[in-house]
Amino acid sequence: MLRELTTEGPVHIVGGCRGTTPKHIGALARGVGPLAPRRVQATRFCQAAA
Repeated sequence: MLRELTTEGPVHIVGGCRGTTPKHIGALARGVGPLAPRRVQATRFCQAAA
C-alpha cells in the first residue's frame, strides 16, 4: 500500500510523529528506499488579486 501511495498516489513524503520508533522508520525506509524521487509539477497555490 505504501509503495502504491508513493508511486501513483498523493504521498510525496513519509515520516513519523510522536511515538514513532526507529523500528517504524526502518519499515518506512525499506518500503520507499528503492524508489526514485518523484518529480512533481510546481504550481502556484495562491494568486494575487488584480
